[in-house]
Amino acid sequence: MSKGLILLAEDDESSLDILQFLLHQWGYRVITAVNGKEAMEKSDSIMPDLVISDVMMPLATGYDLCNHVKSRYKDVFIPVILITAKSDLDSKVAGLNIGADDYVTKPYSHHELEARIKALFRIKELHDELIKSNKELVELNQKLQKSLDENKKLQAELEEKNEQLLQLSRHDGLTNLYNRRTFYELMDNELSRAKRYSLPLSCIMLDIDHFKSVNDTYGHLAGDFVLNKVAKILLKNSRQNDIVARYGGEEFVLLLPNTNSKQADIVAERIRKEIETTGFLFSDHKIAMSISCGVGQLFDEDEDKNMFLKAIDEELYRAKRQGRNQTCVREDI
Repeated sequence: MSKGLILLAEDDESSLDILQFLLHQWGYRVITAVNGKEAMEKSDSIMPDLVISDVMMPLATGYDLCNHVKSRYKDVFIPVILITAKSDLDSKVAGLNIGADDYVTKPYSHHELEARIKALFRIKELHDELIKSNKELVELNQKLQKSLDENKKLQAELEEKNEQLLQLSRHDGLTNLYNRRTFYELMDNELSRAKRYSLPLSCIMLDIDHFKSVNDTYGHLAGDFVLNKVAKILLKNSRQNDIVARYGGEEFVLLLPNTNSKQADIVAERIRKEIETTGFLFSDHKIAMSISCGVGQLFDEDEDKNMFLKAIDEELYRAKRQGRNQTCVREDI
C-alpha cells in the first residue's frame, strides 16, 4: 500500500535514480523531474503529498519550486525538503525563510532522510485531520445548534489536535527539544530584548564528536539513544529561560539570555565534562562520547542573527580542528 505521492526534483541522473529507488523501496509513489521548470509543471497537474528537491537546478532552483508549491497550494500542507551540497548557514536560513520544511545537506544518511520524510508525513496527517475536523465542526454547529454538550466535546478534540500539531511543528521529533525553525523565532525575540536593554546574550553551539562511528558500529538505534541522552544533559544544565534546540543531525545549540561569554564558557565546560564522563550504556555496550563546543557573546548591536550564529559556528569548528572534546570561546570584537 502506497504511503503517499512524492515529487522528486533532481538534475543529477545518478542521484535521481538512487533516490527514486529508495523511495519506491520505502513504499512511496514517485514522480520525477530533472529541472525546476519541469517540477513546477508537474506539481500544477498532479498535486504531490511531499516534495524533495535539489536546490541548484537548471531553469529554476529548488527555492523557486518551493515558493511555487507553497503559493499554489495555500490551503493544503505540502511539506518540502530541500537537498543541497551547501552547508553554510545562510543557505539553510534562505531555504527555511521561503517556506521549506526541512533542509538536508549532502552527503546525508539514507536512514535519516527516511526518518525526516516519515516525520513530515506525520505532521501532514495531523494537519489534514485538523482541517477535516474544522469542516466537520462547522457542519455540526449548523445542524446541532441545540446540542451544546456535543459541541463542547468536539471543540475539546479540535483543541487537542491543534496542540499536537503545534507541538510537532515546534519541536524535534526525536529529542523533543525545540527545532531549528522555532529556535530562530525565539532567538529574534531575545536579540531584540538584549539590544533594547543592553543585556548580555551568549550562545553555545556543540557537536557530538565522531557521531557517525556510533551509527556505523552500534546501529542507528544507538545513535538515537545517544542524541536523546545528550538532549537530557543539556536540559539538566540549562535554566528555565534558556533556549535549547537540536540544530540538525548531531549538532545542538543553547541560547543563554542575560549571560556573558565567561559564564557561558562555564556552562559549556560543565556540559562537556558531564558528557565525557557519562557512560552511554546501550544494549550492554558502554559508548564513550565527547563533544566540541563553540561559545560566544553578542558584542555588537549591529550584529544580526545570522552574523552572530556564524561567529559561534566558527568557534565550534575551531574546537574540532584543534582536536575535538574542547571549548573555544569567541573573543570580544
